[in-house]
Amino acid sequence: MIAFLSDANPVNLADKASMKLAGGLARLVVAVALCIMAAPLRAVEPETRVLVLIATHPYVPGLLALDNAMREELAKDTTQRFQFFSESLDAQRFAFGDFDQEFRALLAKKYTGLKIDFIVAVTKPALDFANRYGSDLWPGAQILFHSVPNYLLDGLALSERTKGVREGRDIGRTVDLARRLQPGAQRILVLAGVSDYDKDFADEARRVLAARNETAETRYLVGLPQPELVEIIAREPASTIVLYLAQFRDRVGRPYTPREVLRAISAESTAPTLAERPLWREYPLQILSALAVVLLQAALIAWLLLERQRRKRAAEQMGRAQAETGRYRESLAHLVRVHAVGEMSAAIVHEINQPLVAIQNYALAARRRLAGTVDAAKVEDLLDKIGEQASRAGDVLRSLRTMVKKHESETTRIEVGQLVADTLKLVEMESRSANIRFESVISRDLPPIFVDGVQIQQVVLNLIRNAIEAIEEAGIATSLIKIGVSGTAENEIAVSVTDYGPGIGPDDAKHIFEPFYSTKGGGLGVGLSISRAIIEAHGGHISLAPNVDSGCVFQFTLPTSHEGKLTA
Repeated sequence: MIAFLSDANPVNLADKASMKLAGGLARLVVAVALCIMAAPLRAVEPETRVLVLIATHPYVPGLLALDNAMREELAKDTTQRFQFFSESLDAQRFAFGDFDQEFRALLAKKYTGLKIDFIVAVTKPALDFANRYGSDLWPGAQILFHSVPNYLLDGLALSERTKGVREGRDIGRTVDLARRLQPGAQRILVLAGVSDYDKDFADEARRVLAARNETAETRYLVGLPQPELVEIIAREPASTIVLYLAQFRDRVGRPYTPREVLRAISAESTAPTLAERPLWREYPLQILSALAVVLLQAALIAWLLLERQRRKRAAEQMGRAQAETGRYRESLAHLVRVHAVGEMSAAIVHEINQPLVAIQNYALAARRRLAGTVDAAKVEDLLDKIGEQASRAGDVLRSLRTMVKKHESETTRIEVGQLVADTLKLVEMESRSANIRFESVISRDLPPIFVDGVQIQQVVLNLIRNAIEAIEEAGIATSLIKIGVSGTAENEIAVSVTDYGPGIGPDDAKHIFEPFYSTKGGGLGVGLSISRAIIEAHGGHISLAPNVDSGCVFQFTLPTSHEGKLTA
């Protein structure tokens, strides 16, 4: 009888479906491993590239079946794209060591600039080649392997990026089966080739048979050319146990595939050809458990992919919502500026009327001088005063135009001290009627920072006008408002507005920056909430603290390193 124990695809074997089940389990584990390990790459890579590195003849039927099954399994996952590449070392049929370096150089040139994510190493020589050169040829690639016997992995140092499906061989059980079918056998022939794979297989058979203390004569036919091997098998009686391992190459260097050698000796043998006992019959619970785990992992992967898509959509919706919120905030801030200018209209009219009346008086005086005795120096002085008053009126109008004009938020290099000084000119128009005096302390040599000047001016104006209104509502006859601009130890610029009014109670202070909350009877409750949004959009912070004497201290900070577009 011939007992077949090769990894190659057998012919005339009993129960091929069982072997397919075992192969299917292996290929499914490899496929799921690829899915699990490839999942983190989906966010950055459009596809996953898989290199199948085969050490045997590329068309060994059994390995072809495994490879096709793996590709079919991965193709079922429509959420991911896999691109496959294949390279064959053909190290079993040829002496690969003779052209190892040439093959490495070829692959280095071939895969230059092409990122490989996974290497599927098929059999031990392919795994050795991947471990030896993988980090140089395909940096960052993870290694998956299969069809490597357990005993060849013992003592082998594998990196954390190397995982695989171990191959179990049981030569002893195969011989036991042959013994039960042929109890009177007096002779065992062990057939193998001389490739590295063949030799490893033959060495394992020697260890197993030596440990069994076989009474039958054991003969090893290693590396015989196929015609000679067929001739010997044809002369053997049917009672002989023929243990065929694998033959990829004979002793004269002629290459084979194990299947063709098996077909040739089976045709000449007078005994039936048998295979090992099906794995699913030997280990039904273990295989079912493994399949259950694999299916659970597949379901988990599918859920994770769906969850990632859901989060991606949620992030996109949040981004759109933030952009929309920013646009609404800009519109509301513009309305608040227009409202503030409207409330200041009386003071604005008075402030513009003063230079206009002065211009008229200076013009009349100049006309009288020109009608009488011309004093050129006096006329020139009157014309200079007309120019100054016109500039004063123009500055007021330009400031007002900037405040009420609707614009897109953009940052420019601004000197905060000068910006605060310009804002004071606007509010001084309103404060004269309230008999409120201003003191400003602006530090020198502060660096210019990138801010939206109109928005920051709106915050300063809002804080100062709030202080003026609080003082007026409290009926304080004369008062003082202090404005400070200075640097901080945290590499920030701090702007503070300190008043000596009635102050804000602790309960109101907790909600003072909330939208539509106001301590004023007719207040809208949006000024301070918009101010906070503006300052936080610039990366700063706004706060309220009680003044030691009386009143409040509002302060906001701006980072000196902030550049670019403001956040929503």
